[in-house]
Amino acid sequence: MTSFPYVYFFGLIGLLVCARIFAGCLDRSRICDEIATSGGEVLDITWSPFGRGWFGDQSNRIYEVTYRTETGRTLTATCKTSLFTGVFWSGDSPPSDFPDQPNSRKGSGE
Repeated sequence: MTSFPYVYFFGLIGLLVCARIFAGCLDRSRICDEIATSGGEVLDITWSPFGRGWFGDQSNRIYEVTYRTETGRTLTATCKTSLFTGVFWSGDSPPSDFPDQPNSRKGSGE
């Protein structure tokens, strides 16, 4: 009976890992949708926990995204996303070929 609390502890750890993996899948889907809206194609999405803008931001996850624009340029940009905030592009190379639509370029600072 002394091992019973360990079952709860490891069960909780397993649940947290599964939740993080699920959140990552949703993040990638949101980022791919954002790029596809501009006519681009995602080449690579890499989680960057200490990427640009991480300090002081506890609710968003940060990704380095490499994508090809509709015009054929290959760019790498940093974005932040979470379940409730959408996709925010930061850094020196946010997607510049996005059309001017209400849902595009949220939080880009322009």
